[in-house]
Amino acid sequence: MDGRPRSGHADQTTIPAERPRERRLDSPERAIQGTNGFGESGYLGPCPPEGDGVHTYRFSLAALSTPLDLDPGAEREAFDAALGDAEIGWARLTGTYER
Repeated sequence: MDGRPRSGHADQTTIPAERPRERRLDSPERAIQGTNGFGESGYLGPCPPEGDGVHTYRFSLAALSTPLDLDPGAEREAFDAALGDAEIGWARLTGTYER
């Protein structure tokens, strides 16, 4: 191990609400966050422009056999490349939202 935090634990069953938008988190233990579609860290949630009609959002969850070797702030492409054989299952939730 190179001393970088590793995210994920087999016994983790929840993700705390109102998480700080920092790249490294204390809870869950050793958690890291990547860069979102807005170029920032942290989850911002669905928020289409007002009056722009219905938007579709897809949320994906991957079950991993081992933590991924990623730096805090990693972008989506790095996450996808790191998945490899570590991904043992996945689920997707698709929803629509309009303001």
